[in-house]
This record gives sequence, structure tokens and C-alpha cells, in this order.
Amino acid sequence: MGRKIGEAEEIRHASDYDDFYIASREESERQVAVADEFIQLAEKYCMMQFEASETEGSVIDGKAEKIGKVREMC
Repeated sequence: MGRKIGEAEEIRHASDYDDFYIASREESERQVAVADEFIQLAEKYCMMQFEASETEGSVIDGKAEKIGKVREMC
């Protein structure tokens, strides 16, 4: 996911600062797909954090394991 975000940032800079930058339809669709994937991962992470906070006693033990699983998905 990190590389995909880096590519999106490069495209954004090109579109902001290049004199003539035209994004192709294919490139635009790919970036929308990356954004959708990012949102899904962020929602999963937030839900896991919320669930972990509901079980206060196991937050410290389970948090590292859950974060590791989220990172594996990326």
C-alpha cells in the first residue's frame, strides 16, 4: 500500500506542477481503485482499534497482534 500511495503522490505533484499533464482514463481508474483499497484498510484498522478498546484488559496484549495483521494486509 505504501508504494501505491507514493505513486499517487508523484502523480499529484506532476498534475500540480507540470505545464501539460493529462491523466489517462486507465491511470485515473487505477488511482480510484487504490483509494478504495486504502479506505477499506483504514476502516478495518479503525474497527479493530474500536473492538480492542472495548476489551480494556486485552488491549495491550492483542493490539500488537492486530496491528501486525493489518500490516500484513498492506
